Amino acid sequence: MRRACPASPTRVGGGGAAVGGRRRGRLYHPRGNPQRPPAQCADTARAAEPATRTARLAPLERRARFAADRSLRVPAEPLAHLWHAATLLREHRGDGHVAALVAAGVAGREAHVLHAIASGIPRGVCTPARDFDEAEWTSRRGALEGRGLLEGDRLSGWGRQLMADIKERTDQRPPPPTRR
Repeated sequence: MRRACPASPTRVGGGGAAVGGRRRGRLYHPRGNPQRPPAQCADTARAAEPATRTARLAPLERRARFAADRSLRVPAEPLAHLWHAATLLREHRGDGHVAALVAAGVAGREAHVLHAIASGIPRGVCTPARDFDEAEWTSRRGALEGRGLLEGDRLSGWGRQLMADIKERTDQRPPPPTRR
């Protein structure tokens, strides 16, 4: 991480500091006073438990981001606990999506360009959001076009089929979890 992103949280204050800051910012600030935690809610606590159990039973294999997040301490505060469980479930699916992209031969930054074109996201929105310069965007787009995935500013028939296959693979259920 440090080689790829020298100013990453692992260098600035450790991953734990970044996670803590993320939790405080997302959980408290939208409620008005960032210093006051949200009210303890029995419904939230009841929702957090089954979500956490489900996430704890999900397989770790080939799911690096999920495994890293699962190794974090489960917060005691109900809303933070529920948020953590939702993050685990989202990252489990996200790791599956990355695996489906890689299996389809679409990796890294090329996936952002493919997604933007497939979703109709204007280039002017995607390039600053994903920190693309003109040369990189053009290069990644050219690679997709060279593979026959694009026709002009749209996906080709092959591109639409590839995206459908990626979605199907992403949505496939992983092997059933086992009790641990």
